[in-house]
Amino acid sequence: MKTLEKIKEYSWAITLVLDRMEKQSKIQSAYIDSICTKKEVQRIVEIEGLKAEKRMIQSTDRKIMDVNRQSQIDLEIKKLENSK
Repeated sequence: MKTLEKIKEYSWAITLVLDRMEKQSKIQSAYIDSICTKKEVQRIVEIEGLKAEKRMIQSTDRKIMDVNRQSQIDLEIKKLENSK
């Protein structure tokens, strides 16, 4: 009987704690959902590497071989960005 009385007496505290736990759980779930997977990071790194290569080619003297490589880089970047 004393236990039920204690529960009734402190029910507001129990509710408060449970609400805080629920909020914390939602925050943690949102954080976990926002983390990139290993494959996503690899794809991003590959895209950025191709963009850096393209900038390097553009900053040097252009030859027909370099122009062709720029076209290939553009195609690879589009393919990687569309494979999300």
